[in-house]
Order: sequence, then C-alpha cells, then structure tokens
Amino acid sequence: MKIKNILLFNCILALNFTFAQNAPTDASSAGRAFLTGLTEENTQVLNTVIGNDFRLLSFDGQMIDAGTLLEGISGGHVVIESGNIYNHYTRHFQDTGVVTGIWDVRGSIEGQSFSNRLVYTLVVVKQGGFWKVVSVQFTPS
Repeated sequence: MKIKNILLFNCILALNFTFAQNAPTDASSAGRAFLTGLTEENTQVLNTVIGNDFRLLSFDGQMIDAGTLLEGISGGHVVIESGNIYNHYTRHFQDTGVVTGIWDVRGSIEGQSFSNRLVYTLVVVKQGGFWKVVSVQFTPS
C-alpha cells in the first residue's frame, strides 16, 4: 500500500512538472496559446490556459462559458479552418494582462461558415501561479 501511494505521488509530481514546463510564462504567451488552441481546435491546450471563471463574448454577441466553448470544439460544432494573429500587444498590470490584436479567422459554427477579421481583447490573470485567460471579446472589424 505504501509503495502504491509513493507511485501515485510521483505520478502527480510528474504531471505537475510537465504542466509547469508547458504553461505560459506571461499574459502574452497565454493569450497567444489561447488563440492558437482555438485555431488548432486543441482542447488540451485550451484547458491549460482557460481560467475557472472564463467568459467569451462572441462576435455575434453571445456570452459563452468555458464548458460550452470546449464542448463546441470537441463536438465539432465549432470548426476553425485557419487563423492568423496580427498586432498581438500586451499590457501588464502586476498579475493581470490585457492582450489586444487582430485575428483573421475562417471556419464554421454549427455548419454556418464565416470568414472574419476579428479584433480581440483578452484579459489574462495569474490564478494559482499560472497565467489564465478569463475574458475574451471578439469584435468584427
């Protein structure tokens, strides 16, 4: 039993070490990881950078929480064909970062195609020692 507990503890440490090595080191890299995760439809990356109280204000005016976003991506309801990031700029305020830029994105939501140039604002905060995206707003430009 004692060996089992030691093995379990070591596995948890290894997972935390791996997460810490791959975790964004600042608000800018967390923001970029979020947008790249969306572009690549990578829910594992998104789970790493999305905060507990995440909200996304979509370009069509809908408020989306983390669970809905991740379910939409993993379920194939949100499909991103391509996305390019431009003018990615970050302002840091201690444990908070405001990230702005332009995301040219093409894809579909529930079968409805879109191709937009979106201006984005991301609010990124340190939660539990890691940089997490907690708020996103996409606005068509």
